[in-house]
Amino acid sequence: MNQQFESTLVRLAQGELSPEEWREWWDRHRDWLEGHLSRGVFLKLKPIRHDFRWAPLLASQRGAAEYLTARGVPFTESDEYRQQHEREFAAFRLAQQERNKALLEQLRGKVPELFRVYPKFAASLRHVYTESDVLDAGAPLPEIERMEELLDMRLPGDVREHFAVAENISIEGIRLELGMLRDLDINGKRYLCLGEFWKEADGDLLLLKPEAADICAVYYYAHERNKVSKLCSGMKALMENKFAYYNRR
Repeated sequence: MNQQFESTLVRLAQGELSPEEWREWWDRHRDWLEGHLSRGVFLKLKPIRHDFRWAPLLASQRGAAEYLTARGVPFTESDEYRQQHEREFAAFRLAQQERNKALLEQLRGKVPELFRVYPKFAASLRHVYTESDVLDAGAPLPEIERMEELLDMRLPGDVREHFAVAENISIEGIRLELGMLRDLDINGKRYLCLGEFWKEADGDLLLLKPEAADICAVYYYAHERNKVSKLCSGMKALMENKFAYYNRR
């Protein structure tokens, strides 16, 4: 079996096995391999579970080349698996880009005002937006006014305008929802919690000072540092600069 094992590894290192052939050989001899190899070698050779067809073979090939080199077994390493993986990944990326393009076109039809008012933010969504994310059209004015009654304050003008464009935005690291607005006391000062922005850590908050204004000052609370600092001036700057940059990171 040792001779068969090394000859199979030579074929693997030389790019002569298909992903299915390697997986079938591994599964058939798994018990022997686990009993005769060190844990480290076993894990380097083991074909990983992966959505891509060639990635597991590429990883196992590296383990095979390392094993054979250490024992002085001659072989000619092939670049075939890497090339196959790169072609597979390129095809995946192209398909993903086409899906994202179609998804954003659907979103444009659903929330056209977002694309008009926040073009940079809308363009940045192609990097992050998925089917599981939430982005709803603007809330009607009576709904915004009801929230103001609950908060016992009039929202800054640009905050009102923002929620008239998009009532809810919930994507990775960013959450702005009309229904999330609430009073918050931080270090003895009153703030209005606008939403979440995971700029430094999960759960970091966006804050406003509860005061009348046409354009709000947006503050950022880094909870791990227990520190509030000014992030930007106005919802336009928040969406078009901070959020758009964050989505493209």
